[in-house]
Amino acid sequence: RKIRSIITPIVQSFNDIFYPYQDLCIDESMVKWKGRLSFKQFIPSKRHRFGIKLFVLCDVQTGYVQDIIVYTGKSTDISMITELGMSGSVVSTLMKPFIGKGHILYVDNWYTSPTLFRYLFRNQTGACGTVRPNRKGMPRFKGKMSKGDVEHFNNGQLLATKWHDKRDVHILSSIH
Repeated sequence: RKIRSIITPIVQSFNDIFYPYQDLCIDESMVKWKGRLSFKQFIPSKRHRFGIKLFVLCDVQTGYVQDIIVYTGKSTDISMITELGMSGSVVSTLMKPFIGKGHILYVDNWYTSPTLFRYLFRNQTGACGTVRPNRKGMPRFKGKMSKGDVEHFNNGQLLATKWHDKRDVHILSSIH
């Protein structure tokens, strides 16, 4: 609530200055913060492990930031869509101005789910990203694979791929 008056005009100026190319991506980012804050996060895989978590929508070609959501816990400013869950609701909130305009979204496995990708596909927005194999709606792939093996499942809208290099990599796509 206290920083909304600062964040809102910044995000608005991002959108006024630059319209993105076709490819967009969403990821989380950390702003280093060592002080006291009720919504301070700890993410061990980030360079700055303690700080303020941001969900950021960027243009892939230029890296230009299009939108930001500051994660504040339960009071985070997103429009919840029950069937998409928290990660899908973050995506739908950030992508709202670009849905149905032919953009392609690239995301990591926290956001990727068959439910979200079907929602984006129905709204003329492509998506591609790594996916957790145990997500609801994911097909069951065969067990052990040797290096270089690939397996695909396609239902006309989504393509699920499992590829084995040093470990298994699962990819979900509505654009391939």
